Parts: sequence; structure tokens; C-alpha cells
Amino acid sequence: MDVSFMQNAGDLLQLAMMMLDRSPKQLAAEIGCTVDVLYNSCVGSRAVPAKMRQKVAGSSLLAAMAVGMEATGLKWLFGLQGRDHHQQATVIRAKKATKFTTVILEELEELLLDKEKKEDLDATEYMRLRELSIEIMRQSNSLLHLAAILDAQYRLDLAAEMQKENPSGVGAPKGQGEKSQQENYSMQKRFLQRSVQYERKDSGSF
Repeated sequence: MDVSFMQNAGDLLQLAMMMLDRSPKQLAAEIGCTVDVLYNSCVGSRAVPAKMRQKVAGSSLLAAMAVGMEATGLKWLFGLQGRDHHQQATVIRAKKATKFTTVILEELEELLLDKEKKEDLDATEYMRLRELSIEIMRQSNSLLHLAAILDAQYRLDLAAEMQKENPSGVGAPKGQGEKSQQENYSMQKRFLQRSVQYERKDSGSF
């Protein structure tokens, strides 16, 4: 199993099965299929049956990523990065991705100023927006990878929780909620002020 970047849904599902705290037989009983069906899905000789995808995905985030990859073909969104899946290694990758994404978002804030639709972008801006958006998806994979490893390592049952209509959560870290909200208000205020300046410039008024 090559996990330098796991882009095969069967391999990912196999890893998910290996990291569960129950046997394939127990999982098959929960899902409502035979062990053979699970095995064939892991080795890639058949896809996870459509009627069972939700139950398979609910067993763990890794399994959900495998189902997502198989159903959509979005390997760079649902695959696993690197060979080291230890929680500390995935935390480090996620921290790097978060810093890089922050830089991307800052560029997007400038790029999208006063640009409401495709026609507002010139060819260079359009290509840059596309590149940045693709990179956001690639970096999002690092965070999803981290959540999946934590889910498997500590039995967090995140996939089943996220399948609920109103999943629980703790929100922002203690003491950060108010600060984050103030930062959002400040960013919105700056955006509105700059938008007004552009409108006045276009209309010739001051």
C-alpha cells in the first residue's frame, strides 16, 4: 500500500478498517453487508454499494474520505498526504497549511475587491483566482487529514457526529470568540469602506 499520497479509495478504506476498534465482521453487521463486500471494496474489485455509502462513511472520517474519493474522484481533496500519519506529523502539516491559507486569503481579499462576477475579472485575475481556489482545496486536505487521524487515534466518532442535522461543537478556543468576531467586523468594515471609495471614484463624486 503506497501512502506517500494515498489516492486510491480502496487503500484508504483498507486503512480505515485497520484503524477501527471493531472487526470487519462486526462492521459488516453494522452496515448490513457481508465481509466479502467490505473486502472487495478494500481491494478495489468493486465499489462500495450506493445504499451502504452513508453507513460506511459514518464508521470513521477515514472511511468517509474513502467513500467521498470513490464517489467524486476528488483525490486531492480526500486523499492522505505523506507517509507519516502520526498525530504530531499531521498537526505540523495542518499548521503549515493554515499559515499558507491565511496568505492566500489575504491575496483573495485584494483580488476580489469590487469583483462580483466572472466578467469583472481580466484574464490574468481569473487565472490567479482559479489557482488560489485550487490551492485552498489542497490545503483544506491537510486539515481534513488531521481530523481523520485524530478521529481514528482517539475514537472521536466524528463522522457519525457530522452526519447529524445539528452536530455539536465547542466553537472557538476559550477567549478567542470575541476577538475573532471583532476581527471579522473590522475586515467587513474595511471591505465596505474600500467598496464605497471605488463607487465614488467610478461615479466621479467625492
